[in-house]
Amino acid sequence: FVWPHASTRGGRGRSASAASASAPSEDEEGLMVTIAKVRRPLGVILEEREGGSGVEVLDIDPRGNAAGEDVLVGDRVLMIDAQQCGDEGFDAVAGRIGAS
Repeated sequence: FVWPHASTRGGRGRSASAASASAPSEDEEGLMVTIAKVRRPLGVILEEREGGSGVEVLDIDPRGNAAGEDVLVGDRVLMIDAQQCGDEGFDAVAGRIGAS
């Protein structure tokens, strides 16, 4: 998974460990991108973004594997297994996760 983090979120300092493969859109300005390799069970609840373009983290189970990785509520899923999915809807992203 590749998760973008808002650089101003919670005042936390974060370093970018990967850059987006394409130029950021206007709503992505000021974001840092972090790669999180999360094994199953993920322990995240995902939600389709408004307009059906992209999926974001709605909640994180503290007992799930994502809790120990650099994943935050509100993060967007941009890539799964090195395949971009930042503009795909929930069903497509869930399918990619299931197939990974």
